[in-house]
Amino acid sequence: MANGGTPQENDPALNIVDNVVDREYTVERLVENPVEKVIDKPVTLERIVERLVVNTVDTIIDKPATVSRLIEKPVVTVVDEIVDKPVSVSRAVERPVVTIEDEVVDKPVNIHRRVEKPVVTVVDNIIEMPVELQRLVQQP
Repeated sequence: MANGGTPQENDPALNIVDNVVDREYTVERLVENPVEKVIDKPVTLERIVERLVVNTVDTIIDKPATVSRLIEKPVVTVVDEIVDKPVSVSRAVERPVVTIEDEVVDKPVNIHRRVEKPVVTVVDNIIEMPVELQRLVQQP
């Protein structure tokens, strides 16, 4: 190909054939094997210790007791003696005498009065009066 990449008559045509061959190759990969390392760690465990608590429950039983009492009741006998006795009664009769006294107290009283004031309104009467004017007219 010459002259700007156009095929010409004197160049033979080229056939390109790819020959693909598989070849083996090895890839090395890193494999990690874990190694266990044991570390002892103290662990605190909680235990529940149950202690007995004794609660005393009292049972009360009522037992009846017999008590004997001696009650003395007096017997009263009333004997009345009736004796007539004269009584003198004196009465004083009072007749009331009524006297009326009046107390006179001066008490101020407010009295509202209405006072009318005259209002003067001036009204001007305009009268037109004729005024005489004298004119002098000069003739040339």
